[in-house]
Order: sequence, then C-alpha cells, then structure tokens
Amino acid sequence: MFKKFIIRFTIVPLVIIVIISILRTGILSLFGIANITGVSAIDRYSDYYLQPNITEPINGSVKVTFYGTTMFLLDDGKTKLLLDAFVSRPSLGLATRSFLFNKPLIETNKELVDDWLSRPEVGKPEEVFIAHSHHDHVMDVAYIAEKTGAQVYGSESTLNIARGGKVPEEKLSRYNPGKELILNDFSVTVLPARHALNPAPLPDDRGMLIREPLQQPARLLDYLEGGAFDFLIKHGDHSILIKGHDYIPEVLDSIQAEVLFLSISPLAANDLQSPNIFYDETVGKVMPKLVIPTHWDNFFQPLNEHLIPLNDNDLRTSFDFLIKRLTKDKVQFGIMQGYQSIMLFGDDS
Repeated sequence: MFKKFIIRFTIVPLVIIVIISILRTGILSLFGIANITGVSAIDRYSDYYLQPNITEPINGSVKVTFYGTTMFLLDDGKTKLLLDAFVSRPSLGLATRSFLFNKPLIETNKELVDDWLSRPEVGKPEEVFIAHSHHDHVMDVAYIAEKTGAQVYGSESTLNIARGGKVPEEKLSRYNPGKELILNDFSVTVLPARHALNPAPLPDDRGMLIREPLQQPARLLDYLEGGAFDFLIKHGDHSILIKGHDYIPEVLDSIQAEVLFLSISPLAANDLQSPNIFYDETVGKVMPKLVIPTHWDNFFQPLNEHLIPLNDNDLRTSFDFLIKRLTKDKVQFGIMQGYQSIMLFGDDS
C-alpha cells in the first residue's frame, strides 16, 4: 500500500511535468518562438542602435517613432500618420488558447491603448494605414479611430474590422494601390506586397478575406490576412518605404527611397527562395541610404522600451546577413527600440 502511494505521488507529478514541457515546446514552436528567456540576442547589436531624438519636427523634418512589429508614427509637425494599430499585444498564452480551443479571446486592451494615446508624441493621429489584417497589425484600429477620429485606410478586410468596432463609414477608405494620396505635406502610395508563409500549423491565409464586420472579442484565426500592402511615403523631396512583407516581382522596379523600414519576417520564412534574391529585390532596387529592420520583436510581450526578439536564431541570422550585405553596399544599418523616436530629413535631422 505504502509502496503504491510513493509510486503514485512521484511518477504522476513527473508525468505532468513532462507533458507541460512538451506542450510548452510545442506552443513556442507553433508561433515560431525559440527563446523566451531574459537573455536577448538584440543586445549583441547595440552598436547599431540609432540615437533617439526627442525634439519636435521643424524645417521639413519628419519624426518617426517605433512601437514594435511594423507600427510607426510619422509626424512633420502638421500631420500625424499612424502605420498599423497594435498596442494591446495579447500574451502568448491568450493567443494559444484562442487558437487551440477556437475561442473568441482576442480584444483591445483599452487601458493600454488609452495610456499610449496619452503619450505626448502620439496626440491624435489624423490618418491610420494598416499593412494587413492579422491581429498583430490591426486589432486596435477601431478603438484608436473612435478615440481620435482618425481616418482608417486599408483593405476591405481591415475596414470590416473597423466596422465591427462601429467606426463610421465616412471614416473608412479602401486602398487604391498605386495611386498617390496627398495628405498635406505627406503623400502615401500603397503598394501591393506578398505576406510570408505562416509558420505551421497556422493556416496559409494569404488573400483570404474578412467579409463581414468583425466584432471583439474575436478568435485569433478570425483575423485573416486580407491582402498585404507596403507604403511609399514622400515628404517634400524625401521618401520612405515601409516594407513590411515579401516582395512581388517588378513592384519595386521604379521605387526609390532614402530610408527603408524592412521587415525581417520574409528572411525567416521557409518559403523564401533566397535571402540574396530578397535583398536584391528590395534593398538592391530601392537603393536606400539607411535600412531599419522591423517585425523582429516578440509581439506576445508588452510594448516597452527594450523589446526582445520573437526568435533569437532568426534575428541573428537575418541581422548578420543584412549587415554583411549592407556594409558591402555602403548602406547604413540602424536599429530602433520601443517608443524610440528619430528625426529624418530637414535641417535638424
């Protein structure tokens, strides 16, 4: 009797621990995460951090602030453009439960977004552009539009997410790719792009549409890709390309920009033909003076001033590759951290 008692209360907990360990590893693999320790590969690249600038934009300069993934605020002192809307950043545990159990658990954390909106550099963005309709780009768009009155630009899928949050139709503008949109001293041209393949077992939802208004809370898989888009942003004689996706041949043939914000996600994707071809089709064609990597951070962690990578191995491989090629081409490589602002162009940049 006593022997059975000992076996039961030693073996059973051990089995539970093993099962939890297997599940934990599987969940991390599911979302492409290789390391959630406090030791971050990004610290190896601190020499490439761009110097922050907390002054206000004057003399034709553009202030750019980074909020992780591919979320940026561009401000020239007259107009504020927001690229993507993802402040809430639900945890890995919540995202996993929503995925595995098909539960509507994903929704905007209004308290976090209110805190973000209260930041002095944020204020009230007038225009919001969404790269695609996965949750890590779009989930806070309706609440931000409600609080600021901003105009929302996006695919029909993105607009259905905004409609689910009761954003008025007059505040919704569907993309017209290739057509230049004038917004005071800014102009924005939306360019078609190709989303990298989702890591297995997440489905390949590229081109799949959200056809009805999507209300929160929603399931993780309700946020279908809905089409992917990049943004060519001009200000005076200067230009910026926000390249958040894989390339489509010929789309960038006539596009040049001084600053390229380049997502490293395609470099980590298992469907990428070749890192060198990706480089030639993006950096090689755009011919920037400065390349800033994006979508490298762990978006299951809260937004903060020291973001850590989603996957340490992918970050090291991608950064080392880019640094080698950019150094050869004499192009600057610079890294932005969370909440960091830099000044581009103008007499004070």
